[in-house]
Amino acid sequence: MGLSQAAAQKLTCRLFKRTSPPEQLRLYSDIALNGAHVEPDPSKVAEVFEGWLFVDSVFPIQIARWDFRHFIGLLREESLLDALKCRLEYVRAHGFKIVSLEPHKKDGGVFVRFAYTASDSEVALKTIEHELSEVTTTHGGVPSWLGLSKGKVWMVRGTPWREDMYRYASPIIKVAFDGPDVQEQTLYHLFRVCRLFF
Repeated sequence: MGLSQAAAQKLTCRLFKRTSPPEQLRLYSDIALNGAHVEPDPSKVAEVFEGWLFVDSVFPIQIARWDFRHFIGLLREESLLDALKCRLEYVRAHGFKIVSLEPHKKDGGVFVRFAYTASDSEVALKTIEHELSEVTTTHGGVPSWLGLSKGKVWMVRGTPWREDMYRYASPIIKVAFDGPDVQEQTLYHLFRVCRLFF
């Protein structure tokens, strides 16, 4: 007994509904597909910046053109720069990356040019400065030509002036100012950051 074409289609649909697998749970959401696109806040997008550090006491401070200690620093320059780079590479805050090391042997130090990523440059520099202090303390200080590791790392504000004139360190400070007289106590307070002076 044959079935009409319409009856056969109904039977096929019923069999398909009974034998089709149950609906499975979805493990994703279509909110991202159907929702509105949210633009990131431009003020919070991380940018790449560059900064400078000054590491002191790596080389001997040259006090005159005839200062023979300068040649000791020249002989140990490569090993000292390699040790300093290895020490600073422990810093990881804000993607800290060394770009270049520029010795400034007359002042006994090294300028370090570095790159970092941050949305707020001032906050990032404070974090990097704090981590630099911790890293140098943990790993035995800053390498030095004498092997004493007594140097420090300073954050440079602005762009460093790497002059090469024959002007050397001196214990004499000449102060010039305009305006009313400055009390002696005020001068001592202003120059206290330069350590003891007489």
